[in-house]
Amino acid sequence: MNTAEALTILQSKDFLDKIYSFSYHRCDSSHEAEDLCSDIILAVLSAIQKQEEIDSFYAFVWAIARRVYADYSEKRNKTKQILSLENTDFSLTSRANDLDDLIERDADLKMLQSIFKEIAFLSKAYRDVMILYYLDGYSVREIAKRLNIGENTVKQRLFSARQSIRKEVESMNETMNERSYLLKPVRLAFFGTGDPNGNDPEDKSERQFSQNLIYLCKDRPRTARELSDMLCVPMPYIEEELNIQCRGANGSYGILRRLDTGKYALNIPLVDYAEYEAANRIYEQYMPEFCENLKKTLELKKDELLSFPYLSKPKDTGLLMWTILSRICWDLHKRVQRLLEEMYFSDIVPVQRPFSCAAIAFEGDQHPDTDIYGNDGISANSVCGYQSVLVSNLYGKRIEKHFSCGHNLALDQKLLMTLRAIGGLNSDDLTEEELEIAAKAIECGYLRKRENTACSYTKDPRIPEATILKPGNTIPATPEPANTQQSVFDPVSTEPVILEPAIIVIDSQDEPAFYSICRTFNNGMEQIIDQIAGQLAAFMRRHLPGHLLNEFAVYHTLIADAMTESAAIEECLKLGILSEPVTGAEGVLMIIHR
Repeated sequence: MNTAEALTILQSKDFLDKIYSFSYHRCDSSHEAEDLCSDIILAVLSAIQKQEEIDSFYAFVWAIARRVYADYSEKRNKTKQILSLENTDFSLTSRANDLDDLIERDADLKMLQSIFKEIAFLSKAYRDVMILYYLDGYSVREIAKRLNIGENTVKQRLFSARQSIRKEVESMNETMNERSYLLKPVRLAFFGTGDPNGNDPEDKSERQFSQNLIYLCKDRPRTARELSDMLCVPMPYIEEELNIQCRGANGSYGILRRLDTGKYALNIPLVDYAEYEAANRIYEQYMPEFCENLKKTLELKKDELLSFPYLSKPKDTGLLMWTILSRICWDLHKRVQRLLEEMYFSDIVPVQRPFSCAAIAFEGDQHPDTDIYGNDGISANSVCGYQSVLVSNLYGKRIEKHFSCGHNLALDQKLLMTLRAIGGLNSDDLTEEELEIAAKAIECGYLRKRENTACSYTKDPRIPEATILKPGNTIPATPEPANTQQSVFDPVSTEPVILEPAIIVIDSQDEPAFYSICRTFNNGMEQIIDQIAGQLAAFMRRHLPGHLLNEFAVYHTLIADAMTESAAIEECLKLGILSEPVTGAEGVLMIIHR
């Protein structure tokens, strides 16, 4: 046991009571017992300061106590103290005393009243010295004289009482810190996975009041009364808001849950930003090695990637990898997730619901790093002659966002024009209104121009005729008037312009093969995956509340790997695996089903 640990035990009231009991049974009066108790404590303190390690603390202490008692018995009638508090290396009153400072500087009457209330719960021996010292203003020497005890005993009792009250002061300070959110509210950033339509509890938690109510339930469950006091909001409003947060958008999945005890606890993983960053570093530390392996695999698979039967031919792997990298990262996460489920959380059944979310808390003037990447997908049936169409877009620090989940693909004129351009679309066949839509599609990176040659353009025989524009076969014109964006088509040139998708387009029948290629990039990454899973499991066990352990998959998907794609993208740009974004639509993938 080291010195600090020994001092901690020595300061406890239970230990001091044992010393006093030892002294009391060896003295003729309580006053003598108090003096002997003080001498023993001083001797122990002095001896502890001279030791680096103590093998057997209690044997060490009682040996000193018996020695001091022997000396005390010989000199019982002498007034001189062999060991005084002032002569020891460690002083009971030398520590910074939070209570003294608080009483000196705090003008809040309610706070002082709370402290004095705690004094009232002390035993009489300790209470008397606290009252005389703090309320009546007597010095240690004066208190010793009034109570007919030694000065060292007064100091010992003051020290012990302060320790007891300090804990209550810290508890009150915690409450005051919670009240600080009234002036410096927290902000919550939500992340979700699944189908958000009608299932996202964030829809009910956009207000600052809602978010701070939620945050106060982060570290421990709270009653409605506690939350009312902390936020200084009447109970009827708190109770209504709690009911809203428990029901969520769909009536069954909310951000809070009501426990059988009547208290309210979190129903989603909610982390402070520091925890969020720490979780992400688990993945990020492996990104250099991960991307080096990607580069080696890309060199081996370059020809296979470029010869894949795309419906829009990518010019190089630099553009193609913007689309593939997301799928590679997803596969990495799936492999880590599988390991978490099978090895580290096999005793826990993950939650299953249409949509799940987690949140990150930002405090005060904190400016979090939000340069993360997302990848939203939308779909539609029976459009442009196709049975179904799925489109996803990557967005983040370097790539602009084109659409979010819930966006209506069937009403997006630029995407419809892109669909019609699969296999080639002659600009001469477009109306003025359609030329404007095509110009906008080129500008946002969906389409590109391919000069018509003598051999015209080769049409994929699998493409339905309806997708090639012919007279009378038009899409609804945009209500906006024509503008200068039409200048992307040279009005002077007599050569027709063939439009084709600039994004990656594949047929649904080729989709399994496409994803199979993406997965092969993670072959040989077993060691990295094992290390990530092991560190993540230990991290989540430490940080996730017990009642939310079944949310480990949500935590992993939405928190721990949220920055992974960003880190991978930056590393791949350094290594030349990715080309610098040019069109603004890099990472967009369209899958058609005939």
